[in-house]
Amino acid sequence: MVYSNYDWAAYTKESTTVTKQSPIGTTEATSFVSNYDGGCYRIGDISFYTKNGDYVGMFGYVKGNLSNVFLLTQYDSDHPENSYRVEREERVERNHTLYAGVLAGKNEGSISNCAVAGYYLAQTKNSDEDGTIYGYENSTLYIGGLVGWNEGSIRNSTADNPKLSPNMFKANCYAGGFVGYNFGSGSVNNCYA
Repeated sequence: MVYSNYDWAAYTKESTTVTKQSPIGTTEATSFVSNYDGGCYRIGDISFYTKNGDYVGMFGYVKGNLSNVFLLTQYDSDHPENSYRVEREERVERNHTLYAGVLAGKNEGSISNCAVAGYYLAQTKNSDEDGTIYGYENSTLYIGGLVGWNEGSIRNSTADNPKLSPNMFKANCYAGGFVGYNFGSGSVNNCYA
């Protein structure tokens, strides 16, 4: 299923192509706490966007269960500005924390049999043309291909993303191709990036 090509006309007054979506569960208080089974269908050709939120990805903050979710798109290396992204518009200012991943910004739940590929983790406003994510004094960024911060369980999953480009000014960044930071009892089993 190409998400952006889904016929939304039956659900809205206008027929529109969805190419950008806000995260599902944007704070701890509004975190995703249910079960979502993607059925192994391809979800693609959509960017996940926040203007200035702390949690960004398809799901921002997860306390529930995600399974069989395949977020797959094609990265355009000749024109990265045309690639689909996980993006935050505003830069990460002083004393602020950002959690970013293609599937989830922060995971305290369970993720199984999920795959992401082709996404560009980027900043759009006040950034260079290359989409570098900037963090400023005393800010902390957790950025991962699948999940930014993991405190839950992840198994049988994969991430293949072409570009992750943070630039810190007296700030901290925990970045990884799969998970940016695995905390405490967080577990990752049978996964690769």
